[in-house]
Formats: sequence, structure tokens, C-alpha cells
Amino acid sequence: MEYRKLTDLTDEEISIIIKEIFPNTRKVDHIERDENANFPLSCDIYIMEEYPDYADTLDLSPTSMSTHDFTFTDEELWKWRQRMLAEGCNPLLEDNPYLKTEHMVTEWCSECEYEVTFEWNVEEYGYAAYCPHCGAKLMLCSECPLLNKIGNCSYNSNAGTCSMDATKRSE
Repeated sequence: MEYRKLTDLTDEEISIIIKEIFPNTRKVDHIERDENANFPLSCDIYIMEEYPDYADTLDLSPTSMSTHDFTFTDEELWKWRQRMLAEGCNPLLEDNPYLKTEHMVTEWCSECEYEVTFEWNVEEYGYAAYCPHCGAKLMLCSECPLLNKIGNCSYNSNAGTCSMDATKRSE
């Protein structure tokens, strides 16, 4: 997982996240960013049905939320922290030497219909691997220079091989 600054979230992403945490939110606007502030993101949210033009201002950081207008529940604060981690907006992710990102591949297994992420070095092991869930052969197309640079795929579905496959079956 890569670190991402909170201020790099798009307005649309912020709006979606706020509406997930506060389901009665009708509108999110006036989204402002200030990377040097304790709460680098602020926005207005419109929640109260009886006062549709009255905005509550939220101040947001990767690990907390603040407002003068109401009190957050523990569940809302927890959801915010979880979502920020899922978005990569957690300071523990920044320059973390314990997170391996090198040689991580993600592919869709059409056999068991799982998206799988695992450590795999295509230079060392080739462009074919096996699904950790069901054992089906996976072609690592997301890593393929033929497909990604020139848009040409050499996969032969009848033989189950491609020119980039270092684990070709001998038949």
C-alpha cells in the first residue's frame, strides 16, 4: 500500500467518504486544502433536514475529525480512520521501510473470481503464477511489457502459453 496525502483526495472522493460516514448528508461543498494545517482538509456538510441551508464545517486530518457543530460517535471516528487507511492516507504508511511494495502483483483469477495480490518477481519467475486461492494458472498480464507498451498480447488460449511465460508447459 502506498502513502497518499489527504489533500490529494479529489472532491468527489471526499464527498463519497463523508456520505458513507454520515449517511444523512445531502451535500458536501467548500472543500479547502491546507497541507500545513493540523487539519489539512475542511469542508461544509449539509445534514439537518429542518435547516437545509445550514452547513456544519468539518475539519479533517488523516487520523481525526473535528467540528464545533456536533459530537462524533466513536463509530464515526473509527470509520474515518479505517477509510483513511484504506485510501492510503495514514501517516504510518509514509516512508515505511516495513511495507514491501516492490515485486507485488495484483491479478484477477477468472477461475475462483478473486482479485489476488501477492509477491512475485517476473524477472526471476516469469509471467505465469498460480492463484493462492484455487491454484489456477494466472498470466500476469498487468506486468507484461508487450501488452502495456505496445498493446500486443501473445497469449495462446489453446496452448495456455504466451511468449513472456517462463513456465511454459512442454506438451
